[in-house]
Amino acid sequence: MLIEYTFYFDFNSCEVIIIFIGHKIKKLRKELGYSQETLAERVQVSRQTISSWENDKSYPDINSLMFLSDIFNTSIDNLIREDVIIMKQELNNNSKEKIQRKKDLIMLNRLTAFRFISAILGGILLFPIYKYLELTYLIIPVLFLSITILLTLPIQRIRKKYQLKHYSDIVEFFDEKYS
Repeated sequence: MLIEYTFYFDFNSCEVIIIFIGHKIKKLRKELGYSQETLAERVQVSRQTISSWENDKSYPDINSLMFLSDIFNTSIDNLIREDVIIMKQELNNNSKEKIQRKKDLIMLNRLTAFRFISAILGGILLFPIYKYLELTYLIIPVLFLSITILLTLPIQRIRKKYQLKHYSDIVEFFDEKYS
C-alpha cells in the first residue's frame, strides 16, 4: 500500500513537517464521488476550507473531524493516525533537543568560567614568576594560558553548533531563547 503524504519545510523551526490527512480527505472524497462543494455542505464549512485541508494549508478542527469520520464511514483515529504518530515523534525529538541544549548551555557556562579563571591565573602569575623566580617556573603560567587556549576549542564547537556568531546570539542563548 502506497501512503501519500505532503511535507513542507518550517523555516521557524528548521524542520520538515509531514502531513497525511489532506491526502486522505481528498482520496476519500473522490472515492465517494463528492466535489469539494458537496463535502463542504455536508461538513458545514466552506469549499475553500475543504481545499485548504486537502492542500495541507490548515487542519480540520474536532467537530469537522467528527463529520468527516461519519461521512467517510471511518474512525477519527483512522483519519489522523499517521499525523498523530508524526506529531508525537516531533514532540519527542524536540524534547531531546531541549535537553541537549540545556546540557550544552551548562557546558558552555562551565567552559567559559574555567577559561576565564585559567586566563586570569596565567596572567597574574606571569609577572611575579618572571620577576622573582627562575625562568623554569614560567611553565606554570604557560600551562594556565595553554589551558585557556585549549578550552576555547569546545566553546567554539558549541558556538558553531548553535550558530552563535555575535554577542547578541550568545546572550539570547544564555537567556534560554533556544530552550
